[in-house]
Amino acid sequence: MAIAKGLKGVHDLPRAMLRIKTCTAHAADWLCFAESLVSIDAVLCSVGHQLDDASPAFLVDIASAATTDLTAACRALDVIDWDETRVRGRVVPVVGADEALDASRRRLAGLDAVLDAETVTLRTTGAPACQWTMRCIPTLGFVVAVGGSDAGPPAEGYDLQFEAKRVTVAEGDETDGDAANSVVRYYKNSRAKQLDALLGDVAADVFDHERRILTQVESRVVELESAVLLAAHRASELDAILSFTEVARDFDYRRPDMVLDAVTELRGAVHPLLSRTIDVQLDRATTATSSPLLVVTGPNFSGKSVVLKTVAMIHVLAQMGSYVPCESAKLGIVDRIFTRVSSLESASQAGIQEESSFSIDVQQVALMLNACTPNSLLIVDEFGKGTNTRDGAALLGSVVHHLLAGSCGPTPRVLMSTHLVEMFDANLVQCRVAQMKVEFDDDCSIPEPLFRMEETGSAAEQSYGIACARRAHMPEPVLQRAQHITERLTLKLPLVMMAKHDGATAGLSATSVLEDFARVKDWERASDEQVSDAHIIHRWWSRWLTRARHRVRRRNTQVAALMQQIELVAKGHLAVLG
Repeated sequence: MAIAKGLKGVHDLPRAMLRIKTCTAHAADWLCFAESLVSIDAVLCSVGHQLDDASPAFLVDIASAATTDLTAACRALDVIDWDETRVRGRVVPVVGADEALDASRRRLAGLDAVLDAETVTLRTTGAPACQWTMRCIPTLGFVVAVGGSDAGPPAEGYDLQFEAKRVTVAEGDETDGDAANSVVRYYKNSRAKQLDALLGDVAADVFDHERRILTQVESRVVELESAVLLAAHRASELDAILSFTEVARDFDYRRPDMVLDAVTELRGAVHPLLSRTIDVQLDRATTATSSPLLVVTGPNFSGKSVVLKTVAMIHVLAQMGSYVPCESAKLGIVDRIFTRVSSLESASQAGIQEESSFSIDVQQVALMLNACTPNSLLIVDEFGKGTNTRDGAALLGSVVHHLLAGSCGPTPRVLMSTHLVEMFDANLVQCRVAQMKVEFDDDCSIPEPLFRMEETGSAAEQSYGIACARRAHMPEPVLQRAQHITERLTLKLPLVMMAKHDGATAGLSATSVLEDFARVKDWERASDEQVSDAHIIHRWWSRWLTRARHRVRRRNTQVAALMQQIELVAKGHLAVLG
């Protein structure tokens, strides 16, 4: 597309314009300004040529920025030779832009021949052991450079200007004699003064003329600043609209239904970035019909944070004027979006006391509660996790109650995620609750996220933290010990020290525990450890039966036989197991 291709030539024109206005622009800034201005003028003219009576109003506004002032700004740049500017690293006017500049350039081009002729004359009259050269130094003019190991003061009429140490050159380079000696002295004599009066400082004259022309260009561009910046703004709008259009076409985005009510309803929504690699589906993320507050629970690695970010990003995209990645969306306008998603910690900040992660979290939530309005959107991810479970659940439950009770006015739209399900067990809050779903692999050990949210009315019971640690390749002995501790703490049983065997932790493996369980014949005389293990086996067995109803699983023959024994023994000793 010609317009999209033309926009690729647009750079940071406002920044270049500011440097030109403050007379601090370098050659790179002028090149950026010129390329951007010419590209913008061509793009806006192209848009204007494609307009008709059915064209939308925003395209008409964009094309209207192609004014005569914009064209005049482009014409003002015609006096610059951009190829030479790029090569020399300074702004160079074109040949023919100014007669005085062209004359100075011609004198500068013939300067080498003059210097060579004067050098020959000097060397025929100077001391044989010395090396004489006529030079032309900017701002200083013509001087006689005298070098040589035995160089002494020249004859009368030579005024010393300055001395310089010899120049070190690469081997094989052809240099004048002064570059091979230790000291070079620069003098003014009568001939040098005559050349100053006749030719002047040629290089400085060229520079002065180039600077005069550049100043004229700067003044003209600054006069047209408003037209240039307006065109740059319209081009940026066009660039954004084309980007929205391309993304909506390529990824099947849908037009959201924007309403004035405080409502957020999404069906089949996906994360605009992560959806390229994973399938994230949302169904009715939150709505104002019953309660605008929704708490999302679920295991680790189930996609709770993805859900929260998806809702926030869809709101931002919609209010920017973009289509959104979902099957359908009904969105109310939000006046501000508050997030408590991640904490940016710093070891030290000037004038600010060091803060912990939890301190930063509570400050963010406090800002939400004090500054939100009924039309705000609050995104709260895992608030309360930075302190002990009791205080964290109490704080989170109090925040939910504060929002639902209308203490800060009508409840804004709130989407939360948490693992602190204790606040639901204690009936601290009554609100809408959703769960993120997972599925298990064939050995029933590692949950795979489905990235599907369902509003169930109850909190998720399992976090599967150990399974997620296994996905992260944590050492197996650590996982076995963690599983052992989790099982016994859940059943309120004493912890058993893990035995070491062949350098590895034996742990509480399923097969060994099942075998020990099957060997017990008299449960009335069983030890406390055997009874606690029986509780664990009973729980394993119940969980396995529940999952077996949904999926056929292949089992090791030995484990299957032990399971049959467990089932028979468990039926006869349920009273002993309590």
